Amino acid sequence: MQVDLADHIDEKEWDACVAATLGANFYQTSIFAHALKELHSARPLFVTVKEGEKVIACLLACRDGFGQQFFEERPAVGFLSPLVRKAMPHLHWAYGPLFLERALRKEALEEIVAALSAYCLSKKVFLAEGLPALHGDAFDAADSSVFTAEGFSIKKHATFLIDLTQGKEILWSNLDKAARKAVTDCNASGVVVSKASSEEDVKDYLALLKSFRKKMGFLMPPFYPAVSFWAEYGGKNVDVYLAKQDGKLISGMGVVYFGGVVSEVAVARDLDCKAYAQDAIKWAIIRWGAENGQTCYDLGGVSPAPVTPKEKGLYQFKAKWGGKLVPYEEYSKFFSRGRKFFVAALKKMALKVGTNA
Repeated sequence: MQVDLADHIDEKEWDACVAATLGANFYQTSIFAHALKELHSARPLFVTVKEGEKVIACLLACRDGFGQQFFEERPAVGFLSPLVRKAMPHLHWAYGPLFLERALRKEALEEIVAALSAYCLSKKVFLAEGLPALHGDAFDAADSSVFTAEGFSIKKHATFLIDLTQGKEILWSNLDKAARKAVTDCNASGVVVSKASSEEDVKDYLALLKSFRKKMGFLMPPFYPAVSFWAEYGGKNVDVYLAKQDGKLISGMGVVYFGGVVSEVAVARDLDCKAYAQDAIKWAIIRWGAENGQTCYDLGGVSPAPVTPKEKGLYQFKAKWGGKLVPYEEYSKFFSRGRKFFVAALKKMALKVGTNA
């Protein structure tokens, strides 16, 4: 087998290859690589395993700086972002690798993990971490032995996946009473859900997202549908859902989709509003997916064994939508733990210098 690592590829060929795999998803496409490059100047790494001319497996990973977003969102110290990118390279991927030949899965994965480790050493990467492919029964717990053999640590995670092929009536009946009541109450209280249809709609959503995250004490999500990204891919691979009451935007959510898999991103809401508008948005996404040939709706990660009140609350909220709990693992490896103190020192300085302004 031959492993190729490239910064640039034929994007149409790459996305066609991804689409042909078990577990195809948005986060392994060249489209996602474009989004991260725009948001964080991330560098894509396209990994291909071939046997002769035949592609066996592929993986999109991205390289940016560990902790750089902390500085990007603070204009007073934003000039430190390039320094963090250079001093603390961070390689990460989501929902990959993807395999075209299941019989050669283990051998191909061994080649990929070895190549990633060598790449990280050559580029002086601080941390490499990634999530496996989940959709379409693509996850294989046996993969963990390949990663641990290369010194990666394993952390248990889970998500809820909704089978959108069941039809709207069954999907509605699968919701628990709390979810159905929340959706019904939203309709009764005049909450209207629609898709963004203009750049102004997306700007309004992003303003609410930024305000919501700031009030919650969070950075912006690592990925969200920026205006230019929506302008290019809206209605093709990304949508922004808006919930309004009496003409006022009270909640919003982005969704991305590829290969039949729908994933939600960047939830925003008005904390002063009592309506459960997020529930109305979720049902609108489920209904759209069922009506438009999508196969799976990924509700995002939860703790497989929730302990804290926050973990339990998130688990209960996502469980009520009738999805299947799917366990998976996160793989990570520090290549230079000592440099972690470098970022910590910079963050401490940034907090002294300025604010989020």
